[in-house]
Amino acid sequence: MKVDFYGGAITTVLAEKCIDVSDFRLVPDNQECWTEDIPSTPIALICEILEYKSNLTAQDSGPFFFEDLATLNGAQSPDRREVFSTSVTTAGTTSPQLPPEVEISLICGEQIVDRRRDGAVTEKVRM
Repeated sequence: MKVDFYGGAITTVLAEKCIDVSDFRLVPDNQECWTEDIPSTPIALICEILEYKSNLTAQDSGPFFFEDLATLNGAQSPDRREVFSTSVTTAGTTSPQLPPEVEISLICGEQIVDRRRDGAVTEKVRM
């Protein structure tokens, strides 16, 4: 199914079994959060618009925010986080709602997070 994020500024396609988390839980305005409608270990997709940092280049912004999130998740140790890929592209024709010269920084990685903040339940989270 086609899903519009942020009033159509970003569009994606999700599986039919996905549901909008904001239908049953408070989600901040800078996030879009969807999950699978299945009882055991559903995946979640979180798209987050982050604060612009004028002191960062487009190449540095993905790693900066990944490390910031690692700190918040308690995954500062190198054995608790891994970056798989980073890239920077321009909006071009792929995001027609944005000026074509806008730079988009993408990062893909994994963090081991403490689900309950007590160390009892950890989980690998791909982002």
